[in-house]
Amino acid sequence: MQGAGGQMGASAGGGVPPAVAALVWDMLASGITHELGSAPFPYCLPVAPAENLAVHVAPPVAPKGPAEAPMPVESAAAHVWAAGEGGGTTVVVAAEKEPTGAARQLLQNMLKAVGLAEQPVGVVGVWGAPAGLLAAGVAEALVAHIQAQSPARVLVLGQGPLGALVGQPCAVTPWHEAPTVLPLPAQVGPVGVTYALEHMLKYPTHKRAAWQHLRRWQSQQKGSQS
Repeated sequence: MQGAGGQMGASAGGGVPPAVAALVWDMLASGITHELGSAPFPYCLPVAPAENLAVHVAPPVAPKGPAEAPMPVESAAAHVWAAGEGGGTTVVVAAEKEPTGAARQLLQNMLKAVGLAEQPVGVVGVWGAPAGLLAAGVAEALVAHIQAQSPARVLVLGQGPLGALVGQPCAVTPWHEAPTVLPLPAQVGPVGVTYALEHMLKYPTHKRAAWQHLRRWQSQQKGSQS
């Protein structure tokens, strides 16, 4: 401990602001560095969607059978799609396509950290203007795509899909402080909520809070199995 503390003190004396040095030390002690990786970056405030924007989303297409996924919902406002495998973990993102590169690696590390590395992973995505994600029909389309994957658990990543599901602007941190019920049936299993992958790559200090979100989600899964 003295050796680690000495290294931190030396770093702080070499030009790292004391507040940053203390934050890094706190993150090291939390264990999040080992699980997901970390680096000091400033806090990023969530951006609220634009208001009073007239949009239209086509009605959601319900699945025709348990093994058949609904067709994507497209409009000028939003596009809802699904990919990957069902029956395991369904990840809900605000993106045009499945995570790739560093974002995909981060997602894999996150799932591995909570013991889900070997489970099937499906992705349900929604993409469009911020206000378009809140338009009528988007939440229903998301729920239909999630249900079609018959997941054992769901992980919502970011305020984009979170707001789309609840139908109003909803950032991750305030949601954890006062959770809003998400319109998902109990059959989809425990639902976790944390920051978007791109957000954590840009602001890695938020990975510590994300780790707490994942641990809470993991405890919900264990409770549902007992």
